[in-house]
Amino acid sequence: MPRLMLAFFCSGFAALLCQIVWQRMLGIFAGSDTISAALVVGAFLSGLGLGSIIGARIADRLSPRRALAGFALAELGIALCALLSKPFLYDGLAIGMAGQVDHPIAIFALCFMGLVIPTTLMGASLPLLCRAIATSLEGLAEKIGTLYGLNTLGAGLGALVGGWLVVGNLGFTGALWLAAALNVTAAALAITLM
Repeated sequence: MPRLMLAFFCSGFAALLCQIVWQRMLGIFAGSDTISAALVVGAFLSGLGLGSIIGARIADRLSPRRALAGFALAELGIALCALLSKPFLYDGLAIGMAGQVDHPIAIFALCFMGLVIPTTLMGASLPLLCRAIATSLEGLAEKIGTLYGLNTLGAGLGALVGGWLVVGNLGFTGALWLAAALNVTAAALAITLM
């Protein structure tokens, strides 16, 4: 359990660090007003919800060992998306399409398309990890609550430190590399338990 707790903390930190960077990148494309910010956050949260639904359906069909492997694969997929997001979201979407799209539905659709894969993987991580630890009902609710709480704590610290310190010192690319490293760490911790 301690390795999974650290893994899910790292996962939460990385997720919100990515969200901050992606919000800023897409703000160049979508604008910085409240409606544009809501569209980007809405796209991010839609992907998380979609991933949670898909992850739960998949997790129900897996053994705990395979669910742990699924969690590790999801984390590695998120890391890859983090590394590819600057060329796609910033260079392609934010810079390449800036000022060309102004309808809110089109902005949401483009933001959603840019975020759907990594956020779906992020949303799937909790159901997969819950299935991985669900070997008996005894203490299961406490374990899941602890994991979710640590993920949320990691996310909160990722938002605080990411926006305040990391992006300012490392820039978009450095922050995304740090997030990817945290996702790879989470995957590696999960793999050590297989």
